[in-house]
Amino acid sequence: MLPNALTILRIALAAAFPFVPEPWRLWVLGAALATEYLDGALARALRVTSRFGRVLDPIADRCLFAAVAITLLLDRSLETWQMLALGIRDLLFAIAVMWFSARGFAPVMRKMRPRLAGKLVTALQYVALLWLLVAGKMPAALPVATLALGLFAAAQYLADFRRLRRGA
Repeated sequence: MLPNALTILRIALAAAFPFVPEPWRLWVLGAALATEYLDGALARALRVTSRFGRVLDPIADRCLFAAVAITLLLDRSLETWQMLALGIRDLLFAIAVMWFSARGFAPVMRKMRPRLAGKLVTALQYVALLWLLVAGKMPAALPVATLALGLFAAAQYLADFRRLRRGA
């Protein structure tokens, strides 16, 4: 399916990002972000959504964010506190997935759906990274806002998990 191919392309672009010459980084990130929009839009338009796509899409998002953020951190374009603020939701989510999976709650987690706050965090992460690539420096308010919204999104996901677990 074309939507899943676009998601896989985003993962490939994420893997390539650290090796791309600096002048091309904005274009590679732009292409990856285009796949972020197009994969979901095409899946809905063509009515070819799949469980595989629903699982792969957020993985591709995390791969892209991590590849770009770590590359910019190593280049000293991104400060450590900024990376932590931008990535707190992803860090908390990864810890929660490992913890709940180890406790046998994978079936409950599969019932969870994306939330608006989580989607907004992803959008803010990408805005921050784009801003940094274009302007060379990001305003402090951007990672701080992403941190606050990321903590809110994490709390929402935890509440969803608890609600689904009680209902299971």
